[in-house]
Amino acid sequence: MLSTDFMTLLRKSGLMSTAQLGVALALSREREAAEELAAELVRQGLLTAWQASQLLKGQTGFVLQHYKLLEAIGKGGMGHVFKAIDSRDSSIVAVKVMSRKLSSNQNLVNRFRREIRASSRLNCPWIVRTIDAGRVGKIDFMVMEFVNGDQLDNILQRITTLPVSVACEIARQAALGLQHAHEQKMVHRDIKPANLMIDWTSDNTGIVKIMDMGLVRLSEDDEERTAVTRAGQVMGTPDYMSPEQGWNTATVDIRSDIYSLGCTLFRLLTGKVPFPGENPLQVLMARCSRDVPPASTLRPELAAPVDQLLQKMTRKDPQERFQTPAEVAAALEPFCAPLTVDSLKKLAASQPGAETVVLLQSFSRSDFSESQDPGYQQFLKAMDTGAAVDLMLANTPSGGFELSPTIPIIRPGKTSVGKTASGKSSPGESSGPRRTQKAGLVALVAVTALTALVAAFVFLRGDSKPAKSSGESPTKSAATAKTNPEKKPVVPVARLASAEPLHMQAGDSLEVVPEFEDKPPQTPAAGKLVWKTGASTPPGVTIDPDSGRVRWKIPEALAVASYVIPVELHFEHDGKQTLISGTSIVVTVQSGTMDFKFGQSGPIQLEVGRTYEWKSDLVPAPEPKMKYRLTGDKPPQHSFNEVKGELKLNPGSQDLGRFNITMELLNAEGTAVLAKVTRSVLVLPKNSEITLPNIPEQRTRAGDTLKVPLFSAQNQALTKLLSLKLTAPAGISGAAVDGRTGTLTWAVPAGTPDGRHEFLVEATPAFPELRFNGASSLSTRISVSVGSAPAGSGAPTIAPVPAAAAVEKAETALKEQYKKELSSTARPRFVRRLLELQYEQKPGPEDFALLKLVIETDSKARAATDGVLEALRVRQERYGIAGLEETLRVAGQFKGTPAAAQQDRMIELLLQSAVDAANAGRWADVVTLLKLPADLTKRPKSSAALPGLGDALKQAESLAESLASGNGQADAVKRTDLLSILQRWQFQHHFLRPDDLQYTQSAAAADRLPDSGRSLWKFTAEGLELSGTQRSAAVGFLENRSLPGRWVQRMQIHGTTSGLRLFLGATGNKDTTGATSISGLLLSLDSTALGQVDALQGNAGLLPRNQNLVIPRDAWNDFEIAVDGTTLRVRMNGEVVSQGNLPPLKPGQTGLFVTAVQGTPQAAVRIRHPRILLLPDSP
Repeated sequence: MLSTDFMTLLRKSGLMSTAQLGVALALSREREAAEELAAELVRQGLLTAWQASQLLKGQTGFVLQHYKLLEAIGKGGMGHVFKAIDSRDSSIVAVKVMSRKLSSNQNLVNRFRREIRASSRLNCPWIVRTIDAGRVGKIDFMVMEFVNGDQLDNILQRITTLPVSVACEIARQAALGLQHAHEQKMVHRDIKPANLMIDWTSDNTGIVKIMDMGLVRLSEDDEERTAVTRAGQVMGTPDYMSPEQGWNTATVDIRSDIYSLGCTLFRLLTGKVPFPGENPLQVLMARCSRDVPPASTLRPELAAPVDQLLQKMTRKDPQERFQTPAEVAAALEPFCAPLTVDSLKKLAASQPGAETVVLLQSFSRSDFSESQDPGYQQFLKAMDTGAAVDLMLANTPSGGFELSPTIPIIRPGKTSVGKTASGKSSPGESSGPRRTQKAGLVALVAVTALTALVAAFVFLRGDSKPAKSSGESPTKSAATAKTNPEKKPVVPVARLASAEPLHMQAGDSLEVVPEFEDKPPQTPAAGKLVWKTGASTPPGVTIDPDSGRVRWKIPEALAVASYVIPVELHFEHDGKQTLISGTSIVVTVQSGTMDFKFGQSGPIQLEVGRTYEWKSDLVPAPEPKMKYRLTGDKPPQHSFNEVKGELKLNPGSQDLGRFNITMELLNAEGTAVLAKVTRSVLVLPKNSEITLPNIPEQRTRAGDTLKVPLFSAQNQALTKLLSLKLTAPAGISGAAVDGRTGTLTWAVPAGTPDGRHEFLVEATPAFPELRFNGASSLSTRISVSVGSAPAGSGAPTIAPVPAAAAVEKAETALKEQYKKELSSTARPRFVRRLLELQYEQKPGPEDFALLKLVIETDSKARAATDGVLEALRVRQERYGIAGLEETLRVAGQFKGTPAAAQQDRMIELLLQSAVDAANAGRWADVVTLLKLPADLTKRPKSSAALPGLGDALKQAESLAESLASGNGQADAVKRTDLLSILQRWQFQHHFLRPDDLQYTQSAAAADRLPDSGRSLWKFTAEGLELSGTQRSAAVGFLENRSLPGRWVQRMQIHGTTSGLRLFLGATGNKDTTGATSISGLLLSLDSTALGQVDALQGNAGLLPRNQNLVIPRDAWNDFEIAVDGTTLRVRMNGEVVSQGNLPPLKPGQTGLFVTAVQGTPQAAVRIRHPRILLLPDSP
């Protein structure tokens, strides 16, 4: 085939863009043979080796609408799998093609379409995703997510058993995938190692993916019992099949998959299947008659909890197993470790014969001979003939997918017999009705085993035909040799290396000597070696016949093009020449002002998490010393090859917006730009899910400046996609919204009237390509309350600093009173005692002296650090004395490991001081103050209730370090970003504004209080109390606002408190009489039932709790309540009281509720420092 014929096929194939075809055309002018042109196009990355080989065979069909085939990567029982690229976004996909010969079997056709229908409804990281489906001609195909990994059964062939942590992690991830399928009302029915694939990410972390949904059961499928699995038929793999699946495949539920997953985990831990047998009959009978044996019988060192967990997964009775995959995943999690390539490589290296083990190919391929595979050829022929391509996935009213009715109904044919992962025949299908379960199973398994054994016998017999005779015996060959005694000369053996392309200019002189791939040939005993140039050598080229040195004085007037100099090494003997090896030297002749041009490039839309590769399509190809560079906007997360001009983009959630990226070609010296092209890249969030958050009510005072960030740190990048507009209430000035940072700023003018003022923030798309799920704009309202705190709220005011003489006198009296404690080594307890005394004082000399005594106490004692920091904060709030310098000293001197509750207090107080330092512009001090919290968050005892805090601290510390070094105009941006991060992690006062609360009571009509108990509550600047007066009504209150789904509340509750409950996710509605009806949950916070959660209208004791904890009665106790969606976690003094998942827990109001009391000498409820932190929408 000539290169011109190859170009005709290439144009017809649609594999290349116009610019790429121009490059190929230029190369074809220099190469006459199609094979040479194809090899060069492969070398330059314009074709894959498979595409080139198919084009050389005359194949031109490679495109299924926007899917372009790259290569064949495997063959399975249902057909072939190809690697392809989606031309819309350059993503890599896999195309699975059903074998044409199987289309006459309706059961297999149904199975293939079932896999399409089932997997297209699933969107989960742990399930291979189906993207599209269709048919070309009469051949069905589906387009799937391309998995860069290895099947689990292939790994198990190289690594016999896995570490417990790795095996559990694989099973845990598979369980997460099954849970997603379960939520979509699906049962897989064929979970086994061969159907689990490990996808290796760029950081070599493994993600387990479930594949082959061909046997899936759809619970809403009315044809389930007739179309694919009639009652009494068996589908699945005996080595991993549940007992109930052996009885009737059509009626199994998700617990069958849990059993199969347990058998898979058994195989990972022991290297064996639970019930080994010589045939499927033995295997199925064994699993139907007894439970799976303990894995510890084969692996004695296996920990008992793991062994017990595995036994629960594989109980014969489904009722005794875990009931959902989510339960399995949660049970496995404590025993898991990260799944990495390195961990498996180390295991493989320890296996026998490790030097021959090849680990973890980029993807698994099944060897097959395409020339002898009719199904493979039929598919390519259908594409080559230009058969119509129909993409057939369409949305159904139910939100799933269905196949287009263009697929004809094919009559059912005979069933086929497959093979299990272990090489044993799998059961066929029986059409007879089941009489009894036991008799039906025996008959079914017997027929299955007999069918499989007969099929295996026929298969093996067909593969074992005797080899044909070569037609000549050794004796005869020897006799023939004796009749030809003349010796022939030995032809030397050598192979010339491929020469690097050369770039020259007209008038230059070329001199080059060909090189060998290995050793040069030995000098022959007879004959000689001769160097020659081949046909089509440009005029003027000479070659030394002895040394092979090629010389060429390139004419000044030579046309700008690429020229090929064929070089050949021959062996000459008795006047005859034999070719030993050949190569080609490609010389591209360029003018001094070579005109380089990039192809035309349109805009790119890229979703977060997707990868896009931009490869240079420069014409002509640059010289070796030339390099590319990027200018314009800095690209999102990327890698760039400056030699090849290849840019790979992988944007994250912080990279939203439009980027105008310019690629330039520089001359060899790097001093001039020879060509450039600019591409516009618009990075959009996944599914364009953009919302404006609900902002809780804000409070400020006239003369202050209020800053309200509209987005969390994770979502702040959305501001790059939005245009924000602020509408202020009538008569209000000084407010603006920063569209770059998404921050509302209001410099409240003096004289602004007290009360609530509502601001409207509207967002419209900044780019025409962006859509808001059908809406043209988004909006949110922010309510701001202006004025001093309401009457009775006890709002903190700055007290004057007492006279020095009065303070000194009070301090002397205190030191005398506590002389013994001051000389003791147990100062941490003393610090806490002094703080308790201080909280009972009113501002004055005694109070100030107590604070001074605490602050001057030895802060190096680890247990006293939180007390010293607390005293500094109280002094600042009461007397307006900044304590930043002392806080820095305390933080710098700290060493040790405090208790969990102390760690939480220290982190909270240091973050408050970091805000003070940032507002003062003391960036180096911010860095110092953040180092200790960052260290504490990494410690095991640190609160797990603040997910995302560790990452936020890293980001804040980095910004502070940059600000400390100074960076010109960027400082203002970084300062805003830093303050936004720090403010986001500040706890706010809670329950301390009585006018913002909705009061409620529960009592008989005769005992109802006229004000719903409001007058019984006493509010101060630091807490609240409820009178212990005798009453028959239970009273409480709710905050007016509704909390989001993620928050943390902290407070100190005195041990004498009784009958205290906390509302969770409450909703309150007033009836016609004015009474409030409340629904939601109640959390007990006193000694009667500490940590118990009850429904206001329903069940009690919804969450397990630690009943061994006792509330210290004569002390203030730190409580923390953390809500994360439906997960609740309660701690007291750093110890977990109760935690777990609460499905009834919904976003709603919070508040307090106190049962009726008969009168107490002290207040019935005493609470101090109630505060709350609203967490970002996602961790």
